[in-house]
Amino acid sequence: MRYSKGKAQATNQIIVISIACLSVIISLLFQLLSGAYTWSESIQSQMKVYVYLDDSLQTNQIDSTIQVLKKRNEINAAKIQFVDKQIIAKDFLNTTHENFDELLGDINPFKNSIILELKPSFRNKVSFEKLATELRSSTGIYEVTYPENYLDLIIPKIKVISSAAIIFICLIALIVYFQISNYTKLHIHANRTLIKSMQLLGSTNGFIMKPYLLKSVILGLLGAILGYLITNVFYFYINNQIPELTIYLFNVTNQVIILIGTLVIAVIFSLLSTLLTLNKYLKISGSNLY
Repeated sequence: MRYSKGKAQATNQIIVISIACLSVIISLLFQLLSGAYTWSESIQSQMKVYVYLDDSLQTNQIDSTIQVLKKRNEINAAKIQFVDKQIIAKDFLNTTHENFDELLGDINPFKNSIILELKPSFRNKVSFEKLATELRSSTGIYEVTYPENYLDLIIPKIKVISSAAIIFICLIALIVYFQISNYTKLHIHANRTLIKSMQLLGSTNGFIMKPYLLKSVILGLLGAILGYLITNVFYFYINNQIPELTIYLFNVTNQVIILIGTLVIAVIFSLLSTLLTLNKYLKISGSNLY
């Protein structure tokens, strides 16, 4: 069988494009998930627990309640905020553009409230529910609320998306692995006589593998760089169309991580795929190679 140089070059291009596709998918999904988690953390940092107090509580009792809350481990003591019900009423009436006296008279239906912010490590559904349950059973607490819908719907969906993304990356990686494996088999078959001659002359498998592994590293680098460039073209388009997403989908730190990560992953993946195939086929006897 005569080996075609043109066919080898075409195969090289296919491998580079395949690795580039894998790099693009990994980069996009990484940026998407990174943006989703950044957005999630931004929303979580704004999530508060609203504690509404009974009207029967006096000023000294309210101060005592705040001091007790400051001692709780899950609460950020520096961010505790007390809001007087008179201020709440005025803000409400200013928003509705109604006359305060005519609408409410002497009766203020609002409650004094304390706004709590949880520490980052406690911003999860379990901690919010635990704190709300304990506070509701406390004396002088009228009601406790927090954004339950967000915790029930958005965060679990982000986890599902993350799992689906990992599965998708694994499928793409499997396809690229078979392409690299077939590419390596093609080269081994084309050079089968030379390889067996080298083995008969005492050449080690490591010596025989060296040019194949070197070429796999080069193809991995080319594929990663191509994938990174394609990804940045996509980011540039998104940033021009929707500038508001820039903070979530593009930042220098993520770009550095993506560049280094795709280079490392692509090279290691290409190297391991080639190495596994070489180890398997170099053990085949000379007669079976034909």
